[in-house]
Amino acid sequence: DEYANKPGHGSGMISRSTQHPVTLDRMFNPWELYDTMDRKTIQLQVEMMENGMRFNPDKMEDMREKYLGLREDVFNDLEKLVGYRVLPTSPVQVQRLLFGEMGLRPIKFSKKTKLPSADDKTLEDLKDRDTTTPQAAETIGLIQKYREYDKLLSSYILPIQEFIRHDPLHLAHTEIKNTRVVSGRWSSGDPINLMALPKQGDAAKEFREAVEPRYKDWVMWTGDYSGIEMRTIGTQDEAIAEVFISGLDIHTNTASKMWSVPYDEVDRDKHRYPAKRVGFGAVFGITAIGLLPLLPAENRTIEFAQWLIDSFYNIYAGMAEFIIKVQDRARQYGAMWDQWGRIRQFAELQSPRKYVVEAAMREAFSHYVQGTAQGVIKVPMGALLGTIKAYGIRAIPLIQIHDDIVMEVHKDDVSLCNVVVGNLMASATSLGEIPIEVEINTGETWAECGAELDTYKAVGTYRTFVGDINESIMVT
Repeated sequence: DEYANKPGHGSGMISRSTQHPVTLDRMFNPWELYDTMDRKTIQLQVEMMENGMRFNPDKMEDMREKYLGLREDVFNDLEKLVGYRVLPTSPVQVQRLLFGEMGLRPIKFSKKTKLPSADDKTLEDLKDRDTTTPQAAETIGLIQKYREYDKLLSSYILPIQEFIRHDPLHLAHTEIKNTRVVSGRWSSGDPINLMALPKQGDAAKEFREAVEPRYKDWVMWTGDYSGIEMRTIGTQDEAIAEVFISGLDIHTNTASKMWSVPYDEVDRDKHRYPAKRVGFGAVFGITAIGLLPLLPAENRTIEFAQWLIDSFYNIYAGMAEFIIKVQDRARQYGAMWDQWGRIRQFAELQSPRKYVVEAAMREAFSHYVQGTAQGVIKVPMGALLGTIKAYGIRAIPLIQIHDDIVMEVHKDDVSLCNVVVGNLMASATSLGEIPIEVEINTGETWAECGAELDTYKAVGTYRTFVGDINESIMVT
């Protein structure tokens, strides 16, 4: 009952958006999903929590000193700019500064305090407003920087240091949660949310440089699913499917068609980067406003962002049609399901507010894509421990983060691990004719797992998905 009643995992009677109640458990059985996927990963989940990750204490101390200094520098720069000391983590002080003294017009108000919101998203929107003065934009930028450095210190650097200080191997542990995310993706929490470590930027690289094997003659090992969410969408769009079947890079292909330049002449920064940003955003139904802060400063205009989105859906018209189909189903049944049968209900579809309904529609498509992709990752995770033990591979699973599985592997077993685990990850499930591609990397630290070592592709035949969006559901 606990599993079935978690938000996003329910089945049963769904009638909010239909004239007749719909029995989704005629098609989906949450206990079958639990038995075939979630339950099989529990042993791996427990081992990863017990194994922990080794952080080099000297490198973590270097990070502490660096970001304490950067935070202090930003604090002093802000004081010089506005003429007095302001604590950027204090909502009251930031509200008084921005909306009182600087006279900025609030974008939204806190439901609890009824005061103007000064959260990170609001600050980003304020900074990009045409009516925001250069001084106000600079002030907001400093507030954002301070908060960024403060979060790195309070959420990651200092807690990791405290944890590894008391462990002889300098290991940090996290609590991994199996069924708390609506898409089925793992999450982590107390005492340190290691799965939320920064993914990009200098801090991301520095954290990964600090993660190293606990034993001599071992290396860090990563298996990364390449473009798994776009491959999932490719099951519904022939143009996307053809890119992956042909072995082309999806973002380079998109950029080539957007700018009408030959595939081999696509510029990485000018063409591919914006195409990649809109490609990732399309999975979440991104809008021009949402895409804007992800673009390079020289191209950060609403017109360019909208052109990117329109061009993307012109190239991949099948995806645009599929989004409409998914959203129609969500509106009809008040819920959406991925191809594994993981259901998420959307009460927001009954809201009288248009923006709430539109956000729910975007989330419905995102649930289908993310849930299906996560199943492709989770099924082989259920077989990982048994596989490495059966082959006698000396490996220590650490964490599943983003689309990667991270382990420590003995140097003498790397080649065997690459073949065995690489093929397991690539062939345990199926996306039809679209190959599932896994990139294998090793290094002395996690950060060094960047130069591609091996790639494994497979057209899996493990199972047939039970939740095809094109199937109809019986209405009682």
